[in-house]
Amino acid sequence: MTKAEILQALQKMSSDDRIEIAETALHLIREDRQKLERRREQMAEAAKAAIPDYLPGGDLANLWTEGGSDYTLDRDETHNVTV
Repeated sequence: MTKAEILQALQKMSSDDRIEIAETALHLIREDRQKLERRREQMAEAAKAAIPDYLPGGDLANLWTEGGSDYTLDRDETHNVTV
């Protein structure tokens, strides 16, 4: 249904029905925003939790340091493994 069709249908409804639809739509919008906010918070928490891995001494720190091992070689070598 297009926006124009929705607006036409709303014009044919009673005020009470339009209010009910508007309230329901607003509720859905609020739920979507809350889900998005929770997802953003989870992403921020995950990013903060990963920081120690990238700091000196962390498991992933050598990926970004000069002279660290070339992880692409390790990845390419695994493709040549036969089972």
